[in-house]
Amino acid sequence: MDSRDRRDRDLEGTWYTNGDHDKRAEIIPAGRGEYEARNERGQKSRLEITRNGDVRAVDWEGGLRGEVRRDRIEWENGTTWMREPGGRPASRR
Repeated sequence: MDSRDRRDRDLEGTWYTNGDHDKRAEIIPAGRGEYEARNERGQKSRLEITRNGDVRAVDWEGGLRGEVRRDRIEWENGTTWMREPGGRPASRR
């Protein structure tokens, strides 16, 4: 398995919007190396994974970009998805 495959698989699973246990989001495989993101409201988007491992939710906000940082995804709209509930989102500058 190359590092890109491992990175992609590391994105799969449950995430918590802004660390809120009641706001579950997820990333799931959508077939043939593609992924789908579902936000806390159940809205879906095809997910592209960039060469450097960041993501782009194609169907949200004209292609919402997210920066992947180990156990969190920091979306450019100010939302943060976290692997564990109860964490604190990173402060925006």
